[in-house]
Amino acid sequence: MIVFTNDNSYKFSSVQDDFSPRLDQFTVAPAKLTEKQEGKAEIPTITKQPTKSSYTYGQPAKALTIKVSVKDGGTLRYQWYQNKKNSYQDATAVKGANQASYTPSTASVGTKYYYCVVTNTNQSSGSTKTAQKNSNIVSVQVTKAANKITGVASNLKKVYGSKAFTLKAKGKGSVTYTSSDKKVVTVGKKTGKVNIKGCGKAVITVKAAGNSNYKSGTKKIAVVIAPKKQAITSLKSTSKNTVTVKWKKDSKADGYQIQYGTNRKFKGAKTVKAKKSKTSVVLKKLKAKKRYYVRVRAYKSSSKGKVYGAYSKVKSVLVKR
Repeated sequence: MIVFTNDNSYKFSSVQDDFSPRLDQFTVAPAKLTEKQEGKAEIPTITKQPTKSSYTYGQPAKALTIKVSVKDGGTLRYQWYQNKKNSYQDATAVKGANQASYTPSTASVGTKYYYCVVTNTNQSSGSTKTAQKNSNIVSVQVTKAANKITGVASNLKKVYGSKAFTLKAKGKGSVTYTSSDKKVVTVGKKTGKVNIKGCGKAVITVKAAGNSNYKSGTKKIAVVIAPKKQAITSLKSTSKNTVTVKWKKDSKADGYQIQYGTNRKFKGAKTVKAKKSKTSVVLKKLKAKKRYYVRVRAYKSSSKGKVYGAYSKVKSVLVKR
């Protein structure tokens, strides 16, 4: 005889010839039932996990995405969570983030952690109609963006004697200015006002301090201050095959270039130099009865090369025979 008990086991009783009962108890393990057989919604299976990512401030982010499947015909719902630490504890739900994909914000610098809770709802199940599964936690890092300085050119060329001017650079954070050579130009550290002091080349460095979302930034402005435009004061041929050229003295110049030739566009022209102490030169071995075109310019020497001023107006003269 088999007697069933409340704990899914049974007792087997056999009767001997003497009719005295002997009980032998056998315990049978419960059969393993599926969630559907047990009346429970199926736990979702995540087939694709979200992946960590890194961006700079303001850079468009790619969506965090998961893929999920269930076989019991249930309805899947999603809710993304974020946290300041790599943990499921103390996380907060992201408002409106209830799809299989969520695009994180890059509007502030720092690292946040995200995961998605997937809920399977099956109304045809028995006592347990929902089942949940958490995705992996992934980090999204947002670093400071580059600080691009605008509002100023990379190269500036001025003529000695020009009025002071002001640089108006724009960048994130406070902007400051420094000059590499105060004998050429000075610049107000905070105002950006530039005063011309001499001829030559200098570099003005512009710095933007940055802020919580932007790195510090730097821009270098190459400044060239050229000598003034020269002027020929006299051009005469008073002796055979020669021409005497005179010009104005420039106290800021280190020397002068004199260019001359028979072509008014100076094709094939020759060039001679004069020291800064000179204000005239005699051009020799010229062709008699030929008209020569002449122009003069000043230059300033520096460790970074010569800086040339503008040529004077072209003048011409007929060479004496």
